[in-house]
Amino acid sequence: MRNFLFIAFLCGVILCAGCEEEPPGKGMKAAAGYAFTKPLIEKLETYRQQQGKYPARIQEIEPAVETQKPKEIEFGYKQLDAGNGYDLFFAYYGPGMNVCHYSSAEKQWRCSGAY
Repeated sequence: MRNFLFIAFLCGVILCAGCEEEPPGKGMKAAAGYAFTKPLIEKLETYRQQQGKYPARIQEIEPAVETQKPKEIEFGYKQLDAGNGYDLFFAYYGPGMNVCHYSSAEKQWRCSGAY
């Protein structure tokens, strides 16, 4: 019985080798989120340069944003500090729930996930 358990464990380890799950912010779904949001970030910065603040709604710079987003992600935008900043995010499932936030103050992405 002991040998059987050891062999079963060893087979499980061998089968799982190379099947590591991607960390939050990595992989094909995350890449789709980054690709979708990159032009939006550029448009947000252009808008701020021209208007002196960020828009209240993302539809002010991209009216068709909801129909253009990839189906594998959820997306959101929130104006902060009366237009002096914003938070942009995308979320996707698999494995678990993953969320990536972009802060206009930090100018970088931070991703986290939960299983």
